[in-house]
Amino acid sequence: MKLTDLPTASFCILPWVSAAVDPQGHVVPCCLCIGDADDYAKEHHVMVPAIDNGIVNARNSFLFKKIREQMIAGEKPSICKECWKNEAKFIDNSNVVEFQRIGHHRAYADKDVTEYKNEPLPLRFLETGISNLCNFACVMCNKDASSIIYAAFHPGEKIPKGFHKDNENIDDDLSELTRVKIVGGEPMIEKKHDKLLEKIVNQNINPSQLELEYHTNASVFPSQRVIDCWKKISKVRIIFSMDGVEEESTLQRPGNYKWEDVEATVDKYIQLANTGVPIVFSANIVLTALNIDHITDTCEWLYNKLKHSNTSWFYCNPIRVQDSFTYIDFRNLSKQTKQRIKSKWKEWEINSPLILAHDISMIYQVAKKHIDEKGTLVTPLTAELMLEKHPNARLWKMFDEDLSRLNI
Repeated sequence: MKLTDLPTASFCILPWVSAAVDPQGHVVPCCLCIGDADDYAKEHHVMVPAIDNGIVNARNSFLFKKIREQMIAGEKPSICKECWKNEAKFIDNSNVVEFQRIGHHRAYADKDVTEYKNEPLPLRFLETGISNLCNFACVMCNKDASSIIYAAFHPGEKIPKGFHKDNENIDDDLSELTRVKIVGGEPMIEKKHDKLLEKIVNQNINPSQLELEYHTNASVFPSQRVIDCWKKISKVRIIFSMDGVEEESTLQRPGNYKWEDVEATVDKYIQLANTGVPIVFSANIVLTALNIDHITDTCEWLYNKLKHSNTSWFYCNPIRVQDSFTYIDFRNLSKQTKQRIKSKWKEWEINSPLILAHDISMIYQVAKKHIDEKGTLVTPLTAELMLEKHPNARLWKMFDEDLSRLNI
């Protein structure tokens, strides 16, 4: 299938079959358009729908209708500019197997339908967090996705629920869902998660075709109610959000936990998968100045844990270049620090052929590709600058993190 096989030049099936709830409780067709939703709404004089009014209302809102209207006409909605930008990079690259729009169409579209009306079709894909309740205070995160961070910056205030807020707001027909993506916050902490999952599985006409995707910090193991639901479905993708291991783990992800909690929980997941529960493991790393020096340690830990398990993709996302991340951006490290890290990596490659042959090596390969990118600071980044300038620096102080041990 090619882009030209889609109904129009700008067509994407998601505005017809999908809903994504962001940390503030806004509903959009896809997580990639969350950051551009407000600008798009202003451009077309509409409102970004709120989860308080339910999923059904959101998918019938003026914003969703406008997106579908433009796609039917072959116009490119500006809310989707992240996809247009990504496609432009690879449009002439014969090595690209499948664009996201094609993958979505293959996964969620009815193959017999070629003409689309400006109205929602049965919901196939749902993305939401359970709430912003979290036991981590990751320094690259924000108050909308972590209750600890909210409390740190708003002491004494009531913490907003975040995301879909109440299971009653998930009011759409869930019978044809084929994929659910759950982010956070930490989903395994919230009891609402148990009830929502039971609701999704019980309403589904064919749970054996349903896939779940979790982004979890792996510090809390799910309840038996959740595990019982997992046994009824096709696949459970557990994506570990971790940016370091052992004593390095809390530099980027401080919080109310111990590294031993993560070790124990991951071991339990592996044991559960070995009993036949359809778990597939992945991991996603946020690459910063705090963890780039130890990225190979993370690869080794993941490999040693998961080398005999069912695994899928592993990835490393370089921290975005923006003001709020300047003082944890690896690009701002000194040339000397970068060279030292690269020299260490060369030695590691010689001793790690099995890891380099595994999908886990993608984490390392991405770090290797991006390490020489130039930063925006005039002087190199130091631990002192991090503590003085990073907007979330108080989180390190809250949890007594010692940044002097950073070798930068």
